[in-house]
Amino acid sequence: MGEPRAIDAAVAAVLTEADPELLKRRGLVPGAVAYQAEVPNSARIYDRLLGGKDNFAADRDAANRLVQLIPDLPLHVQENRSFLHRVVTELAGLGVRQFIDIGSGLPTRDNTHEVLQRRMRAMVAGTGRPVEQTRVIYVDYDELACVHGRALVYGLDGVAMVHADLRTPEAIMEDETVRDLIDFGEPVAVLMIAVLHFITDQEDPASIIDRFRLMLPGGGYLAISHACGDEMKPDEREAAVAVYAKASAPITVRTKTEITGLFDGWELLEPGVCEVSQWRPQLEKILIGGNGAPRVERSGAAFIGAVAKR
Repeated sequence: MGEPRAIDAAVAAVLTEADPELLKRRGLVPGAVAYQAEVPNSARIYDRLLGGKDNFAADRDAANRLVQLIPDLPLHVQENRSFLHRVVTELAGLGVRQFIDIGSGLPTRDNTHEVLQRRMRAMVAGTGRPVEQTRVIYVDYDELACVHGRALVYGLDGVAMVHADLRTPEAIMEDETVRDLIDFGEPVAVLMIAVLHFITDQEDPASIIDRFRLMLPGGGYLAISHACGDEMKPDEREAAVAVYAKASAPITVRTKTEITGLFDGWELLEPGVCEVSQWRPQLEKILIGGNGAPRVERSGAAFIGAVAKR
């Protein structure tokens, strides 16, 4: 961190027409210093909202302003994390043993490989059968997230961290580490949890997702969660977007209709596109022995999510 890095050629090709100032904040221009402490960083803001400690004063200030606008935002962030856990749990039950977690962010408790391995152990408990092998690739373009991610997975079998950009699907799927670890002859789940709202309309998230779809084998899955502002007051939505406007990754709050459109060409699993807290909440019984995710009073903000099959 702190050292300039040259722009990746593949990312440059995608972002040629993008805002030069945005590229600078993302650390994606030649000579730019990526992720300075004084620039709010989307991964560190999210870490702060989750109650993490890997953040700076600028990130805490941005997170505090967001919570002032959306008092229940920390709850939504926690629910989004629970959605990830339920998705991994459900897909493991459907036979998926390989996950590519894109935009994985800073590691926190119960990361994808930990939830997956716990589910696999539970599935064979008392049977005498061995636990099946699992494989998880974490992907992020944030250098700090990659540093922490590599420390998390160091020495673990079947888990790796890859520094790559969501906007270049081919570079991810053809990465040497990905190819070495993932067997594309078997089902693979691609996770895009709370990351696509950092892709601008100009960068065409639907096209990005479709390129992943074409590269996934049959029987593969896609899970998405995305910030949605359908029920927010326009001034509150604009104020929240403004908090991210000068951060490392500005946010695009989309409608439920727009988010649903990202699944074109995929077969949605029930219950379809919904608030993440309402996606198969009964799976909380498997995860924590509870009685399902309770309904609570909501602000206008929400994370919308779904899982789909190729």
